[in-house]
Amino acid sequence: MVSLFSHFSFLDPSLRFEVLETIAKQAFKIYYSKGDILLRTGEMSGKLYFIEKGLVRSCTFTETETTTWIFAEGDWISSAEKFSEKLPSLESLEVLENSTVWVISYADWQSLQDQSPVLKDVTIQLLQQALTRVNTRLQLLTIDSPAKRYEVFLKTFPQLANRLLSNHLASFLHMRPKTLSRVKKHLRNQDKRIF
Repeated sequence: MVSLFSHFSFLDPSLRFEVLETIAKQAFKIYYSKGDILLRTGEMSGKLYFIEKGLVRSCTFTETETTTWIFAEGDWISSAEKFSEKLPSLESLEVLENSTVWVISYADWQSLQDQSPVLKDVTIQLLQQALTRVNTRLQLLTIDSPAKRYEVFLKTFPQLANRLLSNHLASFLHMRPKTLSRVKKHLRNQDKRIF
């Protein structure tokens, strides 16, 4: 579990108290159950989420269901569209485990930034994290070999490997569940040969 308060440990201690006090005035903690939907495709989000405990995926439902990202403890979730314009979300947010999530509205976040300039730096950091996620996702999708994609996933996100359903992981890795199953079996067989 990563508390909202420990998440800001990177700040100078004197600023950290100011930021946390400011956020605590507007944010609230919500407990979500596995299967809950935080946001549906086409809805206006209006919220920024921080995962204290649990797992949430962003996904699309077109011809096939695709997991576009996995969010875990310590991650912020926001609709990228929300930081630029008031646009409907292109993705849904589904809770994959019982989760504890801090929620604050974008309007309140904007207002808090006006009250505490340090929060503008925090917003920049959140945008940088979002860019890093996009870059990681693009790099993962450019790997031709399904086995290599899975290996990179295991190295990049070891804490998620045993927490995801196979169909969610397969769609995140842009492969069919049968392919993922074969890749896992192949890797297990390789590990057995080593010993």
